[in-house]
Amino acid sequence: MTGLAQVYLPPDTDLESVRRKLVFDIHYVCHRNTWLDLRILLATFCKQILPFGLPGILFRLPNRNTVERTYHHLVRSTLPVSS
Repeated sequence: MTGLAQVYLPPDTDLESVRRKLVFDIHYVCHRNTWLDLRILLATFCKQILPFGLPGILFRLPNRNTVERTYHHLVRSTLPVSS
């Protein structure tokens, strides 16, 4: 299996690395489409022969900043408003 997090991030080492991967997964769910799936598959294949992170750039996948903005926007829009 593959995904945005697998293209960009190293294997999990602690709870923070799991959180980062979850943020990438949330971004994927919010923006999924066939073209994104194809780019992720191609980037995953190329990751085997190219330096780390370069496949994501070549296939114009959303970068870490874009993913983090999506996550923060989603969190703000789902938090209850206190009175």
